[in-house]
Amino acid sequence: MAVKTAKLTGAEAAVTGLDGSIAHIRNDGAGVVLASLKAGITEGADGVLSVPAGTSAALTGISGELHLLGIGSVVIVSNDYAECPFKSAVTLGSVTDEISRAAGGSNLLMNPDFRINQRGKSEYSTGYTVDRWYISTDKCKAAPESDGIRLTASVALASNTHAFWQNLEFPPAGGEYTLSLNVPEVSGVWSARIRTVNASGDYVDSYYTSYLHTGVNKMSVNLPEGEYISAVSIGFNKGTEAGNSLKLAWIKLENGSLATMFVAPDRAAELAKCQRFYQIRTTNDINPLDLRPIMRATPSEITAVEGGYAYVAEL
Repeated sequence: MAVKTAKLTGAEAAVTGLDGSIAHIRNDGAGVVLASLKAGITEGADGVLSVPAGTSAALTGISGELHLLGIGSVVIVSNDYAECPFKSAVTLGSVTDEISRAAGGSNLLMNPDFRINQRGKSEYSTGYTVDRWYISTDKCKAAPESDGIRLTASVALASNTHAFWQNLEFPPAGGEYTLSLNVPEVSGVWSARIRTVNASGDYVDSYYTSYLHTGVNKMSVNLPEGEYISAVSIGFNKGTEAGNSLKLAWIKLENGSLATMFVAPDRAAELAKCQRFYQIRTTNDINPLDLRPIMRATPSEITAVEGGYAYVAEL
């Protein structure tokens, strides 16, 4: 996402350094502002967007820049999201504050940017990895990085394989949901999935994204009554070779049919949520009732780890 402010003087001006494919333009001036992907703006011409004073509009198909013509101050927010980030009026706070408030519904996934890594390893090949995410196959490795996580295929794939999962403790009920994920790098054939169950926990269906590409990937589903989301997973498909990898910056599951902006969670709050499932203490004799945060269930195991003991109550 990029946020720019342009001061227009009546001459055509280029705004560069934009991200994504959609530019949301807010006209804070007193007259109409014209916007276009190309230089040489003419009012009423094809591809020229008119933004009246005090309103906002979106210009799609941008590639790093746009051109403006008018007088006054204009704010541009560029990203890959169709939802307008602006409120109808701004009375207090900066543009950045307004955009943060306007960001969409809460993320239903924990540790969505993979920054909480209580187990502390630099690479995982099986079981739980960074908090709340686990590998369900011996055909993939996960390596946390400073700005996400990298999944790497260990073998060439002859069939599709679900590799990297998060189970939801309280499966959301039927309705509209959107899954979005940011992929900075990809080689091989990868996809993401929403897995659903019925009220008894029995498998019902799987909903897949298209093959993942660089940038923000999105998928929306409308689940019928009685169908619940039990998990989100990343898989790699036939045609993926050993060494092919997928870099994930973040992933978001939210209510509704639109993918809204990703806002990184507060690290301290996210750690506390993750400690409901896994936490490290200096001794192995703490009464489960005295653990803080309280864990979701009595720990299924207490394991010696570097620096102490891990209390485990994973799903």
